[in-house]
Amino acid sequence: MTESLNLNILGLVFFTALFLSLFIVPATIVLARKVGAVDVPKDRSSHSTPTTRLGGLGIAASVVLSCLMFLPFNTFAWAFLTGLLVIIVTGLIDDIANIGPRWKFVGQIAAAATFVLLGGGTLVNLGDFLGRGAITLDTFAVPFTIFCMVGGMNAFNLSDGLDGLAGGTATIAAVFFAYFAWHVGAPDLLLVSVALLGAVMGFLRYNSYPAKLFMGDSGSLTLGYVLAAILVSGSQRVGYHLSLATWVMVVALPLLDTLLVMTRRVRYGHSPFLPDRTHLHHRLMALGLAHPAVVAVMYTVMAMFGTMALLLHEFPDWYTFAALCLTAIIVFGGVAGLQHTGIKFNERRRQRAYSTVRQWPLFRKFSRWIVSNTVSISVFLLSLLCLPALFFPLPVLNRHEALALSILAGVVVFYSAHRVQTYKGMLHGSIYISIFVLFFLYNLGADAGGHWSRDYLTTISVLAAVWVLIKILFRKNTVILMTSGSELLMVFLSWFLPFVLFQELHFSATVVEAGRLACLQVLPFMLATKSYFSMQPQGNKWVVGALATAMAMAALRGLVM
Repeated sequence: MTESLNLNILGLVFFTALFLSLFIVPATIVLARKVGAVDVPKDRSSHSTPTTRLGGLGIAASVVLSCLMFLPFNTFAWAFLTGLLVIIVTGLIDDIANIGPRWKFVGQIAAAATFVLLGGGTLVNLGDFLGRGAITLDTFAVPFTIFCMVGGMNAFNLSDGLDGLAGGTATIAAVFFAYFAWHVGAPDLLLVSVALLGAVMGFLRYNSYPAKLFMGDSGSLTLGYVLAAILVSGSQRVGYHLSLATWVMVVALPLLDTLLVMTRRVRYGHSPFLPDRTHLHHRLMALGLAHPAVVAVMYTVMAMFGTMALLLHEFPDWYTFAALCLTAIIVFGGVAGLQHTGIKFNERRRQRAYSTVRQWPLFRKFSRWIVSNTVSISVFLLSLLCLPALFFPLPVLNRHEALALSILAGVVVFYSAHRVQTYKGMLHGSIYISIFVLFFLYNLGADAGGHWSRDYLTTISVLAAVWVLIKILFRKNTVILMTSGSELLMVFLSWFLPFVLFQELHFSATVVEAGRLACLQVLPFMLATKSYFSMQPQGNKWVVGALATAMAMAALRGLVM
């Protein structure tokens, strides 16, 4: 276990990278316009208006500054930061001058070689992924490692095709890498993973659909380099017990997608670096899925690979490798099969089932009642959620915990400072986290409050669930069930805490149970909030203000108790 780092330091690293990113990323818009780094829509583009593409510079700067402040300066740090600067410069030059695949490839090789030759690590032991004994490379370790790192950088570079896609998949990978680094006792890798997590989450505020800016090559190459460096170093350190196959499985989706796309291009006589619309996310869009739905599917598959790596990390290497291959066949083969059958996902087909029932007078009358009372009932439910922060038994918090909770309340306000239409996904995601935190605190204090406390939490959750069900059945308001990529990302992070991380940190059974209950209780309230926004698109100020005030009040009460 990582004894030299505690949660306070990790929280400081995360919030430092997050706030650096939140303030540096929007500044890149002005810089990009001055230097002409603007992405003009093309035939294969998923956006329709010119958009700046230097947002990734904010990610890179946040990671570098956070590492300089907190990362112990050892051989790994020296190699990692030097190589990182090389790839940042490469991506920045390409974003501004469009140097083309050949020179970009040279910069990727230079960055990977810098990391390897300065002592960052090499892939010497590939593990027993074939079931015939461990495979070691010895003399070929250096060129093979450089080749693999370049492949990883290209994978994330080519996966940056939809708003929030590359950033979200990198966030999921950083969460699992951080867990593995903690598990095996690698504080330097843990700090880098947490710094990357904070930097990318700050960037996603501006890049979630519809994106205000793009990360560009300076961002996608940085993501690929950082994750590749963590993978190489983490899988080869002496005394660690996580195989290379386990680390690779976490980032299997972008790696396999890039490998299949390049193989297909070469097969048809095209350059492997020539852009086209054959990536997995393009094929999902061809099936009729909307932009946010495609990103949500990609996040789900990415999280599935990471979860499999988590569950199989104690199994033999060949077992993990076989599971990876089988899952890849199911995922990519399944999408190809759907395309072959000509199936299209279309909302209109689902609407027909309601056409007859919607003509009934009683149905129409009740539907009108629901519309007229949606706002008042949603406000009532949210009031039931926020009021316990004033009167409910709450856990005692230390100074650092109270400060972190107050900062989180401020982050929620900052994320939601614009109109709902502008950052709808991140707004809903930040509200989800707010509700989750409140339920978590309420559950922790429920033991002191007696049975009535838990009964209250159960009752308001059931009421919210019933209200959401009524909305769906009588108003066909299925849009509130449509999960954006940002919302799904927040769901993943909140569920990862009590079901995985809390166990690793050996938290008490009370804390674990409180977190798991919160995961279930938050869902109906999140849907009820989305229902409110469907009727009051500009009502985010009231909701965000109420939730932020409730969290701040909970922090104050927990501190003085």
